[in-house]
Amino acid sequence: MARLLARSLWAGAVLLALDAAAQRVIEMRGFKYAEYYDAPEETRIKTRLQGGKAQPQPGGFVLVTTARLETFRKDGLPELVVETPECTHSSTGRVIYSSGPLLVKTADGGFSIRGEGFLYQQTNSTLIISNNVETIANPELLTKASEPSGPGEIKAASSSPMRILSRSFRYSADEGAGIYSGDVQVSGTNLALTSGNLSLKLPVEERRLHEIVASEKVQMDYAGMRASGERAVYNVDTQVAEVTGQPSWSSEGRQGRADSFTIDRTNRLVLARGNAWMRMEGQSLATDLLPNLSGSKPAGAPADAIKAVEVRSASYDLFTNNIVFEDGVTVTEFAGADVEGRLDCKQMTVTFAGTNQVEKLVAKTNVVITRGEGLLAADEAIYTGTNSLLELRGSPSWKSGARQGKGDSILVDGQSREMHVKGNASMRIPAEFLRQQAGVRRPGTSPSGQTQEQEWAQIFSEDYLLRADRAQFRGGVYITHPQVAWSCERLAVDLPAEGDRIESILAEQQVAFNFLDASGQRIQGRSDNAEYTYQVRDGRTNELMHLTGQPVIETTNGVLRNRVITYDLSQNKLFARGRYSIRGTAPALGTNTFRFPK
Repeated sequence: MARLLARSLWAGAVLLALDAAAQRVIEMRGFKYAEYYDAPEETRIKTRLQGGKAQPQPGGFVLVTTARLETFRKDGLPELVVETPECTHSSTGRVIYSSGPLLVKTADGGFSIRGEGFLYQQTNSTLIISNNVETIANPELLTKASEPSGPGEIKAASSSPMRILSRSFRYSADEGAGIYSGDVQVSGTNLALTSGNLSLKLPVEERRLHEIVASEKVQMDYAGMRASGERAVYNVDTQVAEVTGQPSWSSEGRQGRADSFTIDRTNRLVLARGNAWMRMEGQSLATDLLPNLSGSKPAGAPADAIKAVEVRSASYDLFTNNIVFEDGVTVTEFAGADVEGRLDCKQMTVTFAGTNQVEKLVAKTNVVITRGEGLLAADEAIYTGTNSLLELRGSPSWKSGARQGKGDSILVDGQSREMHVKGNASMRIPAEFLRQQAGVRRPGTSPSGQTQEQEWAQIFSEDYLLRADRAQFRGGVYITHPQVAWSCERLAVDLPAEGDRIESILAEQQVAFNFLDASGQRIQGRSDNAEYTYQVRDGRTNELMHLTGQPVIETTNGVLRNRVITYDLSQNKLFARGRYSIRGTAPALGTNTFRFPK
């Protein structure tokens, strides 16, 4: 555009300067001038300049009024139209300038630029417009190189024309680049922005934009996404915009930051690279991923506190309904200003059913989920939002207060607040939660100053179901404890609040046990069912084991059989109501109390 403007205005100015050796003067008032292409196209018009009048000025200047310059292609099709009420030309300085308005437009109307006060430097084909610049561009100028319009043809606009406003403008024909400066505003297309500066790559011979570069306090709205930064580059061929310089974005309840953003309009993709961060309003994960299993009521934020999830990672790829986070992924859930839960992993993929409705979440490699005193860990975690189910694979484990366990797989039901541990399942609790005998030690320091280790009770089974107040074990159940060992097929344990004693245990099918009493004597027994209860009432401890279903108690001193046997662990006594059978020694005949010797 500028190169053609340079050639044409130069020819017209020389004419108006009355250089008779090079040009023909038609008239000084209402003049017309035509310039033709060189041979062999010497019959084809190249430029046509018309003006109201031309007046020579002191110093070799020429004043032209009501100037109109038209340029043509070699095939005869029109290219540019330049209009200005008045301009001054210097043949020695080879410049054209004016303090008045200027309008430059393509003959097809696809592109136009106007402003006030301009300078055209013919030596380097540079146009400068100093004030009130307005550009109107047909959206077809933003088409890809593979989709050009035919000669002289502008396709029907698929959207509104692009409008660019700025304080000033500079165009270099040699570089095919235009630079807008000062309060730049772009509107009218799916790419709307404001910035301090804006540059366009617009070779006039191609009649389309190549690249748009915005810099200095860039605010951009692109394909429904709002972004900001210090620099934004839009490539027309790829339809990709890259934002750098502390960039950020927001869209439909989501917002993010990173070292750089790449927005791919065609594929509806956002790539965040370096120190990536994302926040999703109105989202909740911790409650479903890790229900409260500690038995204690967590101190949380008010029920009406606004929920939000924040994710940090090295990078992420955001599709329309899918996000992939990579490297150092940390997910934090907030209720107001309070932290509700956290998820850490190496990689995480989230699929959304709606704006922020999680349909599926897959976390991989060193997955750790925490909420209060609760923790889940595994190599892989898969969460399904439609039924609030979380599956943990790859050496999964859990912790809730002092309780902890593991298995081949763990399934957490966020709706029922239950956790199902399957395959080689185990659970561990402090030993003092089960018995309070002298041989069970709490962690601490002994009178000798040596550190005492915590003693534990462990439960093994094929699988178990865990709730905040109850645990149910199935298949090959086995309990180890410093003072007691159990085995059975089914076991139900009522779990009290964190830190309290277990008050109830029910064992069923092929029950066998092995106790160590206060005197150190080993007691063995078996039955179909066994129920353990613990209570402290009026300062008195009641610790009983009630055996039914052909129970048998064996010691080194005797064997007791009866339909029902009750073992008082706190008093170290056995009770067998009704008819019973004893083989061994007893302190007194005719009683139903069997006291084991010290």
